[in-house]
Amino acid sequence: MPKFRTNLKLSDLFALPGEDVEMTPEIFGGMSNGEKECLEKLRSNGTPMERVKSNTGDSILHIAAKWGHLELVKEIIFECPCLLFEQNSSRQTPLHVATHGGHTKVVEALVASVTSALASLSTEESEGLNPHVLKDEDGNTALYYAIEGRYLEMATCLVNADKDAPFLGNNKGISSLYEAVDAGNKFEDLVKAILKTTDDNVDREVRKFNLDSKLQGNKHLAHVALKAKSIGLFFVFFNNQ
Repeated sequence: MPKFRTNLKLSDLFALPGEDVEMTPEIFGGMSNGEKECLEKLRSNGTPMERVKSNTGDSILHIAAKWGHLELVKEIIFECPCLLFEQNSSRQTPLHVATHGGHTKVVEALVASVTSALASLSTEESEGLNPHVLKDEDGNTALYYAIEGRYLEMATCLVNADKDAPFLGNNKGISSLYEAVDAGNKFEDLVKAILKTTDDNVDREVRKFNLDSKLQGNKHLAHVALKAKSIGLFFVFFNNQ
């Protein structure tokens, strides 16, 4: 669990106004290699860390998360919590790039930090900030990338963090739930856990209505389960038709 500042204000989660600072090759290389000394150089130069961006809009947290540098990620979050919510030119947050890179421990740290940050705000203040449901330019959430990469532990962490994320569809009409079904037996328990959030204790018609109303994109999950040779899931969806 990363250390995290308490009593955050909404202003702490937004970068200070001003122009972005071009990320030098030295800083880019240092962040990619996990060198904490780069942070000290930025401090000593008086450079606002939250405004340092690469030519693709990546912040220093994006770079550290992309390469899986856990301790560097924690330190950046502690100093610049606003970077948790920054999107690059592809509209990806640090959580997106960490999941795409398969860095489970970094994802867990980001999730814990996001949870702490949002918990310190009111519902109105946190609306629109939640990176668990933010989509990139392809319409993909961080959870989608975790499932696409077949990172079960990581995907489970993200599902537990946000019950709505599995049902969001991307630009091709594919949701994280659809992708999890397509992943086959390895993800069967996770799929069942996702389905429980649509009211497991109600009758079949209500469950089907709840699922259909929440699920974006392709809804032919029984067909996908059969194609993936996940017989258990096939009957779960077939019986809900």
